Amino acid sequence: MSNIAVNIREAKLPDESLAPHLIYVVDDEEISLEILKELLKPLGEVRGFFDGESCVKACEDTLPDIIIMDVNLGEVSGLQVCRKLKSMQVTKEIPIIFITASQSTHAESECWQAGGADFVNKPVNALTLQHRVRSQLRYKRQADQLRQLTYVDDLCGVYNKRYLLDALDRDVRNARRNMNHISVMMVDIDWFKQFNDHYGHLHGDTCLRRVAQILSKSLMRPTDYVARYGGEEFTCVLNNTTEADAITVAERMLEAIHHVNIAHEKSEFGHITVSIGIYSAHKKETLRSASILQHADSNLYQAKRSGRARIVSSSDNNESV
Repeated sequence: MSNIAVNIREAKLPDESLAPHLIYVVDDEEISLEILKELLKPLGEVRGFFDGESCVKACEDTLPDIIIMDVNLGEVSGLQVCRKLKSMQVTKEIPIIFITASQSTHAESECWQAGGADFVNKPVNALTLQHRVRSQLRYKRQADQLRQLTYVDDLCGVYNKRYLLDALDRDVRNARRNMNHISVMMVDIDWFKQFNDHYGHLHGDTCLRRVAQILSKSLMRPTDYVARYGGEEFTCVLNNTTEADAITVAERMLEAIHHVNIAHEKSEFGHITVSIGIYSAHKKETLRSASILQHADSNLYQAKRSGRARIVSSSDNNESV
């Protein structure tokens, strides 16, 4: 029998409408999980998980707006899962509300120290849970809007260089700690100055936005991201991605840009193309964000010197592929 007590009959939210939300619930007791999912259904789509690792893996595919998690989850506690999520750039802003049976101040302190946004004691009061979730969703929406003003390029709608430098440092630290691969792509629009001179800056801005959209859509995971590095140059960061996989993504980008066929009369190819430099690293001593960017930029330079509209990559021992 579940140790989560609720008052479902009184669990009705005010009429205030909310945008659809994605909510992850983690509890290793089936009955408790189903009760929590039922309580949170009025707030959006709810997905349940019996352990924290499954939740973390799901975040790699689709980021939730909030996570509701029991503290006690067996071998890997909810506190440990929370710390892991908060250590990763892509998941660190997701609010986590703990469900805990403990009434001690020490247990509460552990929830805060792990990075929890709030906690609800068992037995769970339905209205308390719903209103606290609603509050955290509202806070997150406001924080997301503020981050967009700070970290998003106004013209292209992708991240800006400030975000890139902050995020890449954290991503590199995580890759170093977990001994994972990380791949960075520098992407430059070929003969863009000539495009601007011939078609005008308004068409140039439209071209930049279109290319940024294509690059973003070519990335399939929420852990990967695109930033405008400056001018007509973009940077793509692919976490936990080998060089071979990064090349596959780059090829997808080249194909997509070729497919949209943006006219460019001053290009040797007659349409917009991009050159891509890739650098992938996994050895601990090579994982430095500045050097990774430098190597990727060097490979981009080689791609442009070699004829443009192509990919040049190298492994972290600087052997060309």
